[in-house]
Amino acid sequence: MDDIGERSSVRVRLAGDDTLVLEVTATDIPALRAALNTWLRLINIAVEVREIAAPPVLQNSD
Repeated sequence: MDDIGERSSVRVRLAGDDTLVLEVTATDIPALRAALNTWLRLINIAVEVREIAAPPVLQNSD
């Protein structure tokens, strides 16, 4: 998935089963900070929604 804006661009991809790669480029430091904050917040929300939607399965202690 690519997101290209005026001052920053982001590429998001999966690397394997459990690794998300976020490649961010920006024209300046404030744009980089804004893009990182946005995408890290979105990833955090996705993780939280997944935890709510699919709670972990309890294992027997036998």
